[in-house]
Amino acid sequence: MTNVDGDTPFEELPVTLLPGIGPSRSKLLAQLGIVTILDVLLYFPFRYETPYDEAAALLDGQKVTVYAEVIGAPSVRFTQAKSMVTIPVRVADRRLKAIFFNQPYIRHQATKQRIMMITGRFQARYGTIQVVSYEFPHEKKLGELAPVYRVTQNLSTVNLRKMVDQALSMYRERIVDWMPVSLLEKYKLVSKVRAIEMMHHPRDEHDVHQAKRRLIFEEFLLFQLKLQARRLTQQDHEKSRLRVDEVNVLAQEWIQTLPFALTMDQQKAIDDIVDDVCRTAPMYRLLQGDVGSGKTAVIFAMVAALAKLGLQSVIMAPTSILASQHFEEAKKRLTPFGVSVQLLLGGAKNKKWIEESVAKGDADVVIGTHALLSENLIFSTLRFVVIDEQHRFGVSARRALRSKGSHGVDVLHVTATPIPRSLALTLYGDIEVTEIKTKPIGRQPITTCSLTFKDEEKVIQAIRGELVKGRQAYIVAPRIESDEWDAEAISVTRLQAQLQESFDFWQVGLLHGQMKEVDRQEAMKSFVEGKTQVLVATSIIEVGVNVPNATVMAIYEADRFGLATLHQLRGRVGRSSYPSFCYLLADPKSEMAIERLTAMVQSQDGFELASKDLQLRGPGEAFGDRQSGLPVFHVGDPIRDLRIMEVAREVAVKLLKTGDLFFLPAYQALYAHIRDAIETLADS
Repeated sequence: MTNVDGDTPFEELPVTLLPGIGPSRSKLLAQLGIVTILDVLLYFPFRYETPYDEAAALLDGQKVTVYAEVIGAPSVRFTQAKSMVTIPVRVADRRLKAIFFNQPYIRHQATKQRIMMITGRFQARYGTIQVVSYEFPHEKKLGELAPVYRVTQNLSTVNLRKMVDQALSMYRERIVDWMPVSLLEKYKLVSKVRAIEMMHHPRDEHDVHQAKRRLIFEEFLLFQLKLQARRLTQQDHEKSRLRVDEVNVLAQEWIQTLPFALTMDQQKAIDDIVDDVCRTAPMYRLLQGDVGSGKTAVIFAMVAALAKLGLQSVIMAPTSILASQHFEEAKKRLTPFGVSVQLLLGGAKNKKWIEESVAKGDADVVIGTHALLSENLIFSTLRFVVIDEQHRFGVSARRALRSKGSHGVDVLHVTATPIPRSLALTLYGDIEVTEIKTKPIGRQPITTCSLTFKDEEKVIQAIRGELVKGRQAYIVAPRIESDEWDAEAISVTRLQAQLQESFDFWQVGLLHGQMKEVDRQEAMKSFVEGKTQVLVATSIIEVGVNVPNATVMAIYEADRFGLATLHQLRGRVGRSSYPSFCYLLADPKSEMAIERLTAMVQSQDGFELASKDLQLRGPGEAFGDRQSGLPVFHVGDPIRDLRIMEVAREVAVKLLKTGDLFFLPAYQALYAHIRDAIETLADS
């Protein structure tokens, strides 16, 4: 055991304070993310099992949890460094053999007539249960749930249960409950200590539900308090008022220069943004639209209008390819309107000249990647910040860009990976949401087929047919190089070499993230200009690439991509009036992969597919990890537990607006826990 200072906060007490936890075991626990006593208490079971003592509960080939009585002497067999212990047991009136691998010590514990609770796979043919976990309960507790923990080698579920019980026994009184009694009573929530106890020792499913509900509400409330506090501090930065009619006239003047008409959704989006920009409170809006729905035109209309008023805009994209494409489109659409546009990428040779141009106000619009976050880039009249594919940027990056405006700026988050409006509100605070669902006039549906690799030659012939018509094609694969352990693994480098033979009359290009920046730019430019007819690429092309002449895409090993990524990739074709095609080549091994591919064939609605992706994978996986700015919760799931999130949001808004959080004694513990976070936001 470790000795620590008596003033050490409970949250920092090391796990080595528990009996029997020395350096070697603490290293094993660290692999599970368990470093402190509190980590032990909050390391909850990932599932629960109900042990039976009936032979009828045994299903061939299934994992079972049963009570078993030892009825004979164990036997052990050693082969090299491995062991197998066989113990004769009785489950109800049926004689079986419990098999334990690499646990030779069990033969000393399993004495005759002793009751064991074992979990393992039952094999009727041999009358065996191959045990993965076990314990010796003091008594049979039929119907009571047995918690099962994620463990690592040399650390069992029994070990974890023992540690949890020790931690609860020794430190129960030091667990701080931040939630005031008034909230617990209003929402019928159990105390924090009781919730932790119920998670580890539930009597039934109702206990588990009650415990999770309490813990989820707490973590959602803490998240919402910090989120709403940030929103309140942002509203303090007032900006100069603009006239709605004047901005509208300028935006419409630019729209008149377009060779196509905007959709009603696009016009509605422009109206929403103009209203926000003309208020004194900073705009905080999410613009989400399906791939190819015309979000760029909406952005450019606002940028053009503000430029005519002497106000600067900045557009940040996640990749140099997307930023360069925005820049080329901006030169084509904005420069004739008298708007000065600059492109700033990492390593740009003219970087200093661009920075001087921006500082003097000569550049109306700057488009770029993370290079825009440079401290040397100082705007003179920045008013409008656009963060394209915003979920690809961390919170700190988004905040740094916003801070470049000295008198308050309007922020427009843009995404082609839609999320439900209710989820957007709960995850981003009081954000306004604008959706573009209708496609520009003339766009045709993309014919989508899910095929196995037996049909690969048919796909090659279909692509050849499009090339003969003068069209272009994308070929996508998940890897850059073949795996050293799997020479047959499909990679873009291998595919390019193969396909150059198949498409011998056409030029086959290559594009992936490990290429030098200049080579990536050249590969994309060659495809855009039609010099390359087939582009073999990784998913680096999934956002923003716009080549109207490309009408066919084949995605190899499509089962390795998420649903949102597949839909984004498909959106690279179908960007003109030509019929377009997407072929999904895969031999899927899992039900989830089959479900994703089926959904792709059945729907081309990005909103519908994004919702499906969230159901299948959850927001963390669907939109990226912590770097995306989306929170990673310990117990809660914003999709599954959306109603709890909404209630937590309501409570947070009320506590902050009334001041109860700061002044009422009942909320002292809660405020103390998040004080540093809120004060940091207030100073930022």
